[in-house]
Amino acid sequence: MSWRRPQPKHVRDDRGPIGRIRGPIVLFAVAFALATGTAAFAYTTVSGAGNGQAQAVTLQTPGAGQASTPTAATLAISWSPSAGLPPGAGYLVLRSTSPGGPFAKISSGTCQQATTLVSTATSCTDSGLSAGTTYYYEVEADFYDVHTLWVSPPDAQFSGTTSPATGASDPPAATSSAGDPTVTSAASATFTAGVAGSFQATASGTPAPTFSDAAFSGCSPSVLPAGVTFSDKGLLSGTPAADATGTFTVCINAANGVGPDGTQRFTLTITSQTLVFSSPPVTGATSANPNLGPVTVRRQTGSGAPITGGALTVQLASGLPAGVTFGSTQFAASSVTSVTIPSGESTASFWFGSTASGKVTLTASSPNYVSANQTESITTAPAGLGVTPAPGGTGTPFVTCGPLGTNDTCNVTGVGAGGTAVLAVSFYAVPGVPATYSATQPSTVTESGGGTGSVTIGPAATTSSPQTVTAPTGISVLTFGPYRLTLDVGP
Repeated sequence: MSWRRPQPKHVRDDRGPIGRIRGPIVLFAVAFALATGTAAFAYTTVSGAGNGQAQAVTLQTPGAGQASTPTAATLAISWSPSAGLPPGAGYLVLRSTSPGGPFAKISSGTCQQATTLVSTATSCTDSGLSAGTTYYYEVEADFYDVHTLWVSPPDAQFSGTTSPATGASDPPAATSSAGDPTVTSAASATFTAGVAGSFQATASGTPAPTFSDAAFSGCSPSVLPAGVTFSDKGLLSGTPAADATGTFTVCINAANGVGPDGTQRFTLTITSQTLVFSSPPVTGATSANPNLGPVTVRRQTGSGAPITGGALTVQLASGLPAGVTFGSTQFAASSVTSVTIPSGESTASFWFGSTASGKVTLTASSPNYVSANQTESITTAPAGLGVTPAPGGTGTPFVTCGPLGTNDTCNVTGVGAGGTAVLAVSFYAVPGVPATYSATQPSTVTESGGGTGSVTIGPAATTSSPQTVTAPTGISVLTFGPYRLTLDVGP
């Protein structure tokens, strides 16, 4: 199998700044813009048989960056995170000594490509710089797939200037003492809406610094969402409201009265948790009992990752004021109004029935979760079950049935003494007119009385053929939910 990939504008490979096309390469490729600041590229694997599987990477442009805390040889680089950064992605920091570029990858300090490509950190230190020099930077979100570096469009260019060199006749530069506070904790954290979260900021220095969230050069704090606070001990904690999603800036100041305050531009990302129906919509017949399903509800983050925390009770409802029932199993005698997603799992299933035909919208909800909605299609239920002779029995079977209904009788004659009848089972709307019970799930009709045990009528099918039920001489009973058909087989 070989990889064939395009080289769009923002793709860099491991052999140089910009990949160049060398000969015909494209068997299948798509590049499109999803939104402002978004790059999306797809490539495919190609096998000898001509089959392929497409993969895609979607990257959002990072937020504004800044260069701060200069020394004669270093600059502290930070930026706002890229929204929806996929697993395994990171950032690429590019540097130039001229405004507008050309920009190149960094090979020193913690901003070097090997460090940032697979890190979601939003800050690094660029080292090995020349004193008294202005440097220009761009930051791109990236995803590295062994040979190709996929990147987003860069954020807005920003710059910083290193401190002047200290000459032999110059007074010595001020140095920080061991007591000066310095923020040492990570520059970002993620909370989930509706779920308690916490992050402990730390800082060095003697005496121990106290913390505050206040503006400083290059940082303006956001209003934190309701339920989230930042304490003077450096603890960011709380339970964000269910709708409090997005990114928030905390301007961390660490002060102990010794030297200048330690500062850090910190980003808090709050993601949502949501419920979705992970099973497809159902099309089936009306019923006073929960006959259709199973319908699966799933809890996940706003980005689609499963949530497998503690047990979660999910309330079930429909758009109809009455006529919809829910059950934990098909044709359950007792209805339910909720299902529970077990601890450590992300899904639970249920069945439902509606006495009204047409479109029915089901809703799954739970506190602090975005609710799920799905529309199902309900058709008029068949009047009853019926059978017709099928090949394989004895004699020449002849079938006559009583009035069509959910509890009916069919007499089968002509099988001979001690013979058996092989019968195809169907639902009927009116006598002689087969009907579909469900378009999306099979219907398993059970048999009792010495026959074959069960027969399955497939989705959207009006007959069980080629599957059949074998009924011996005597009484057999076919049952499916509210439907009951008695077979009286005689010679």
